[in-house]
Amino acid sequence: MSTPRSSSRGAAVCLLAFAASCATYQDRTAEALGDFRAGRFASAEAQFGEPGTTGSEFLSGAEAGTSALTDGRWEEAVLWFERAGRTIEELEAEGLLDPGSLAQGMGGLFLSEELSQYRGEGYERVMLHALWGLAYLGQGALEDTLVEVRRSNRLLAAEGTFYDKEYKGAGLAHFLSAIGHELRTEDDEAWIDWRALESKGLAPSVHAPALQRCAARLSRTEELERLVARDGEAPELPPGAARIVLIAGVGQGPVKVEKRQDILTPDGSISIALPHYQRQPQPVQQLEMTVSGVAVRSAELEAVHALAQESLADRIAWMAARNLVRTIAKQQVRKALADQARQDGGDGAAAAVGLLGDILSIATERADLRCWSTLPDSWQVAITHAAPGVHPLALSIPGGVTADLGTLRLEAGETVFVLARTLGRDLHARRVGGLEVASAAATVP
Repeated sequence: MSTPRSSSRGAAVCLLAFAASCATYQDRTAEALGDFRAGRFASAEAQFGEPGTTGSEFLSGAEAGTSALTDGRWEEAVLWFERAGRTIEELEAEGLLDPGSLAQGMGGLFLSEELSQYRGEGYERVMLHALWGLAYLGQGALEDTLVEVRRSNRLLAAEGTFYDKEYKGAGLAHFLSAIGHELRTEDDEAWIDWRALESKGLAPSVHAPALQRCAARLSRTEELERLVARDGEAPELPPGAARIVLIAGVGQGPVKVEKRQDILTPDGSISIALPHYQRQPQPVQQLEMTVSGVAVRSAELEAVHALAQESLADRIAWMAARNLVRTIAKQQVRKALADQARQDGGDGAAAAVGLLGDILSIATERADLRCWSTLPDSWQVAITHAAPGVHPLALSIPGGVTADLGTLRLEAGETVFVLARTLGRDLHARRVGGLEVASAAATVP
């Protein structure tokens, strides 16, 4: 017959084995993320698409969608982003009416955060609709792009209202919206988005000339004079100039790491485990787009790593408070069980139960390390113009790989998009629009 002490030891071993078997999000997604970073996007998409890989419908759709988007498979990306979007539809609907509800869905009071349903940090929900819009843009579905970027902007406004602050986010959404409205010759709407980028100080080398040209088309004389006085006059464009727009995800986004402290007290163990974002090394800082030998460098539009840290910082006090409440609750349960064990089996049984309680507290209190790991470190953009005619187009990492995007026949007033992503020192670029008359393979200088 087993004694309370031997039974407790056996249970302790089981609990430790259970704790060791509970892989973190980074552990579960390591293979899929490795494939993504190596450019094996179809494999990464398939693995992320399996619910068991991420343990989250939101992340499954977001990660798989980013893999398909980077691979230039726009339709598949849209379907994955739709899947992620369905998991947060109710939250978004509530949040747009009552921003306070955006704080819900962060886990049961007595459960570890990782056991709750993950519906994205605030910046991830905002980013989802921007990338969804980008996938629609790849398909040429401009109306759908504008719908998604409007949703992105509304979500960011709701977050800002709740936290009583102005985020420097939604840069990608504002940029896509401005370009989209210009394509529809809706300069009044485009002006609003360009001004939003100006007010947030995002990509001034891109928004400054765009604002001047928009102001001129709208006959906003005073605004145009203000802009010219501040930035200098924007370069004159060739008659009927075509426009080439670069939108690039540069680098690898931040990941969550755990910072924890286990404190022994007379009443048992207290575990404090909270997530923090850690920025990844970034070997590439900018891209260079060249049209007929004329080069333009990309400008940072949105610092994803900074948005991630800011979004988490706004929630960390709540997470710490719930962590403390959970720990105290577990401690009270442990004490009650130990008291009962002392009555039934003496001090030895009470000590064994106390040890089990401490092990259980440590094993079940873990920081939630789930995050959208395939996002870039930053979104960068560039705009250049060329006279109608035949032009070679290339995109490169300065001092690194060059992707030849073909020789294009550009029509008057045409807009061509280049959608790109850097991973390590590799460059993946896709062109949307433009009639190709010749092409060549990627080269490395």
